[in-house]
Amino acid sequence: MSANPIITIGLTTYNRLDLLREAVQSILNQTYNDFVLLIGNDNPKILVTFELLQIPWDDRIKILNYSTNIGEIANMNNLLKLSNTEWFTWMADDDAFHSQFLEILVSTITNQTSSISAIYSSYLASEKLEVGFFNSVKPSKSILFPPSEFIPKYVSRKIHLIGSYGLMRTEILKKFGGMPKLGSSFSPYSDTLIPILLAEFGPINYINTPLVFLRTHSESLSVISSSFEAYSTAETGFLSRLENTCQKIPKVSVHDCTFEMVRWFRDNEFSVISRNQSISRIKVISSFISYQLNVNLSRIKIKFWIKFLLETLSLLFKVIKNSFLKKISKYTKVRHLY
Repeated sequence: MSANPIITIGLTTYNRLDLLREAVQSILNQTYNDFVLLIGNDNPKILVTFELLQIPWDDRIKILNYSTNIGEIANMNNLLKLSNTEWFTWMADDDAFHSQFLEILVSTITNQTSSISAIYSSYLASEKLEVGFFNSVKPSKSILFPPSEFIPKYVSRKIHLIGSYGLMRTEILKKFGGMPKLGSSFSPYSDTLIPILLAEFGPINYINTPLVFLRTHSESLSVISSSFEAYSTAETGFLSRLENTCQKIPKVSVHDCTFEMVRWFRDNEFSVISRNQSISRIKVISSFISYQLNVNLSRIKIKFWIKFLLETLSLLFKVIKNSFLKKISKYTKVRHLY
C-alpha cells in the first residue's frame, strides 16, 4: 500500500463467514491494489481475524470487531467515518467485485476532466456467483451524466447500478451524513437514495459493464422480507429527500421524478406483499390495489393517474395470467401421469 491510497472499501459483515471470505478474496484479487479495506464485524459472538478469513496479514486491511451489535446502517456509517481517502465504496459480505472493478473505475476518474461526485458500473444479480463473472472484460465507454440528466434516467430505471457500490467522493458522503436511515425497520431503499444525494454535488459517471455481483439469496432481506411496513415507511422518507434534491437542481421536474419513483415502489410493493404466505392470493391483490388507490395515487400529480392505473392493471393481469398458466401446466402434467 502506498503512503497515500485514494480508495477505502468499507465491508460490512454479520455471521456469514464463508461468504465474507469470498467477498474479501474478490477485493484481494483486484488488479488495482492500492486501497484500504475496513471490515466491520457486527456479530460480537464471532471474532473475525486474518486466520479466520484464511488470508495472510495484510497492512491494507483493518478489522473492527464490535463489542455490541450496532446494526447495518450504523456499521456502514462508522466505516465511512473512519475513512480519510478521497474515494470510498461500501460492500456487503455476500456480494463481490469483479477483479477489474477498481482498475476500470480509477482509470475513468483519471481520464475525467470535470469534477465528478461518483462513478458507478452496472451489475449482475443472481443467487449463485458464477466463475464466469470474473472473466476479463473490455469496459464500455463511460458516460458522464450531469445531475439534470442523471436523476431522471436513474429514477426511471434506465441506469442500472447499486447505489452503495461505486467510487464516491468521501467528503460528499460525509457532508450529507452517509447512508441514510429510512423507515421503521431495516431501511430498504437507503442505497437506492445515495446516487441521488451525490448528484446534488456534481456529475455522475457511469460504465455500462457489470463489475459488481449482487447475491440474491435466501438470507438477503431485500429478497425474503415480507414486511410491507418496512418498505412503505422507507418510501415516505425517500420521497421527501428526493423532492428536496430535485428542487435544488435546474431542469429537473420534481413531479416527473416522483412519478417514476412511485412506479418503482409499486413494483416492489407487489413483490413484498406476495411474499406473505399467510394471506391468500385474492387478499394479496386486494391489499395491493387498496394501497395504490389510497396512498400512491396521492403521491403523484393527477396528470399521471391514468398511466399509473393502466400500468398497475397490466401488472396484475400478467400476474393472474402467469398464475393461471402454471395451474393449467400442473393439471396437464398430473393428467399425463395417469
